[in-house]
Amino acid sequence: MRANEQMMLISRLQDWFGSQCNEDWEHSFGFRLETLDNPGWTFEADLAETQWADVVIARQRVDRTESDWLQFEICQGKYMASGGVFNLVEMLKNFFDVLDELRDANQRN
Repeated sequence: MRANEQMMLISRLQDWFGSQCNEDWEHSFGFRLETLDNPGWTFEADLAETQWADVVIARQRVDRTESDWLQFEICQGKYMASGGVFNLVEMLKNFFDVLDELRDANQRN
């Protein structure tokens, strides 16, 4: 992924967060990005009080190598992902891919 595409993901995360802020949501909810000691990343986004609050997606995992992996799930009003040290961009892209798929499925229904 090129640098401009990576920056688009950061912009999209910023826009997503801003669109959830309603002078209430941001006081209790948000997102967290942390490092793992194996090494890797965790990304968690609160979906409570959003259109995806009741969505449940069972854990899905992709293992390519010991250091190249990704897993995610949605449960209890949270999108939770973790991945290898070089999978952060993929984790953020996956977050938006999942939300886009859910939005598109909702529009079809």
